[in-house]
Amino acid sequence: MDTGYNSEEITVYGVQPNSRYIHWKHTDGGAAVSATYAEKYNLHIGDTIALKEAYKDTRYTIKISDIYAYQGALCVFMNQEDLNAMLDYDSAYFSGYLSDTPITDIDEKYISSVIDLDALTKVSRQLDVSMGSMMYLVDGFGIAIFVILMYLLSKIIIEKNAQAISMTKILGYNNREIGGLYLASTSIVVAVLLLCSLPIETKLLTSLFAVVMKSEMTGWIPLVIRPRIYVQMLIIGLITYAIVAALGYRKIYRIPMDEALKHVE
Repeated sequence: MDTGYNSEEITVYGVQPNSRYIHWKHTDGGAAVSATYAEKYNLHIGDTIALKEAYKDTRYTIKISDIYAYQGALCVFMNQEDLNAMLDYDSAYFSGYLSDTPITDIDEKYISSVIDLDALTKVSRQLDVSMGSMMYLVDGFGIAIFVILMYLLSKIIIEKNAQAISMTKILGYNNREIGGLYLASTSIVVAVLLLCSLPIETKLLTSLFAVVMKSEMTGWIPLVIRPRIYVQMLIIGLITYAIVAALGYRKIYRIPMDEALKHVE
């Protein structure tokens, strides 16, 4: 598969085979792509990607031999000698170090940049600061819409059956028993639908997120939904419906017994 040429910047790293930091299933002439690169462009092992050198017409074709579990950037990892040969550089050329400790034996004027955990998480921290509080507003708006919708549906059901509810009161049923007849079945349906909607919502959200990321942003931010989020969604849905059910029960309680007698033919 040829991924084609696009204006998005892809970084290609040349790594020594004995690197203690980056390991992949190396094959002659092959390369590993980062997991984010593979996820964004739906790449698989054995596919072929085509890259164009910036500001030049030079193009390179690279076969994917592995997908490396790296989420920090869209990048390609190659054997250092293979990369230098492809770019027509000296076989010993390199431009950076990978280290898990600060490098102190190099003059600072020779260090162009340092990419560490703080730099890699900068975007996520900016999003959290600028949009994190907005999510509470979105949550509140969603809950309000759910409550209003459920209340209106429950209200319609009760009003449509007001005469029947009044008759059951005349027959000796108390409010709890009548609430069980008209609200218990609805509660079961709501609980089942809440459970069934979770995978559907996940699929839709994942698809929409991928479309936005591909069309509106360079790079890639993996979408991660923790299992506790599903539990929270289910609990919030059940609690909000319990509020609606309580309002419905109150409406049943207010239906008088003479309601049935008003419409006797």
